[in-house]
Amino acid sequence: MLSKVTRWISVCLVVISTTGAWAHPALASTSHVVISELSTGSVSAASQEFIELYNPTASVVSLSSWQLEYKSATATSAAWSKRATLSGSIASFGFYLVATKGFVPSGDSLLTDGMAESAGHVRLLDQASQVVDLVGYGATANASETSPAPAAGDGHSLERLPGASNALAGNSQDTGNNSQDFTVRITPEPQTTASPTEDPATPAPADTPIPGGNVDYSPLRINELLPNPASPATDAKDEYIELYNDGDQPLSLSGLVLACGSSFHAKFTLPSGTIPAHGYATYFSLQSKLALTNSGGAARLQTALGTVLDETPSYGSAADGQAWAYFSDGWDWTTTPTPGSINVATDAPAKVAASRSSASSSSGTSSASKVQSAKAGSSAKVKAAKAPSKRSSAGQSADGSSPLQTDTLSFWLIIGLASLTIGYAIYEYRARLLNLYRVARSHLTARRALGSSSKGR
Repeated sequence: MLSKVTRWISVCLVVISTTGAWAHPALASTSHVVISELSTGSVSAASQEFIELYNPTASVVSLSSWQLEYKSATATSAAWSKRATLSGSIASFGFYLVATKGFVPSGDSLLTDGMAESAGHVRLLDQASQVVDLVGYGATANASETSPAPAAGDGHSLERLPGASNALAGNSQDTGNNSQDFTVRITPEPQTTASPTEDPATPAPADTPIPGGNVDYSPLRINELLPNPASPATDAKDEYIELYNDGDQPLSLSGLVLACGSSFHAKFTLPSGTIPAHGYATYFSLQSKLALTNSGGAARLQTALGTVLDETPSYGSAADGQAWAYFSDGWDWTTTPTPGSINVATDAPAKVAASRSSASSSSGTSSASKVQSAKAGSSAKVKAAKAPSKRSSAGQSADGSSPLQTDTLSFWLIIGLASLTIGYAIYEYRARLLNLYRVARSHLTARRALGSSSKGR
């Protein structure tokens, strides 16, 4: 009797294990490379796509001749198409990035674009064409693992959840159910073989940014621009864009992008590093090669996928040595550039002199500067009083001429222009005017002749 029960249990276990293998081939554990993050397009272009892989094992894995394939949401199982052929290897607890051409310059392999935003499938095949991992996303995906993950939409990404009790590192959760293993990431963070490894057994230090985490960039802003450095400084070396972290935690700047120029076409990818809490990071044109137009423009901070984190208001013509800076009451020009420190706004010397002169004539005392709080209440903004009208109480303009002289000159200028206009019109239409004159003269002669004839009767 016992032997029969044992055989029955064995048969049941075989059936259960076989069913599981049939439903999710090679996908039941985390002992293999996984698709850890994917994006079907950025806010700038739907063709800007990427697929990130993560190796949760303790061994380096060769990716030579591995492939990534894509299938639309409702296509048949025979409709998979190759989108990338991989090469090289992926480190233990490391990442590997496959991205479209020119999108993420540091990508490890090239991806052919064309993934649908609303729904689709991506799968990873090894050198023997065996399925290593598969992700279906969007409600209509018909071949996902159990049930599809949500569609992230352009500008966002799908990211695999951590698979260890330590949620600070690793993207290795694989339950065989895409809807349970992935979440929508608002700010994508594609990582490459050059990115730091993330061993789930090694917690990330509490005082450093977490690679691959959902970073809140809201405290980070563009704080100051210098479009037109005063001589002997030059535009090619000394223009700068300054960032400020208004938060209480350091933030990773790796992979973020500064952009400026027409339609923000000129871009600079920030190097690896962090910006401390309530700290600054300044990027000069010598390093960034960005050119802030002297005649006016704006700057933008965005993610690698084009998600805009901050953008300055458009500035007008930039005078020599004046910085476009952020203060508690908005953006303003200042004659005191302060890269890497608190913004201090001072008016141009001509404005300050005029203001003092006006105040002395009216009250005998000079006007005081106005100091305002800036940068989360900790920075100071010094702003001189506005300059008075260019026309003084003596009835003279700023250039010394009287209003009467100015008005007389304007009157004769208008008369001269009117005369020239009439003269040109007469010259241009002289033939037509002459013809009208002859017709009028002939009519007048005829009427006179008719009048003489009537009197003769």
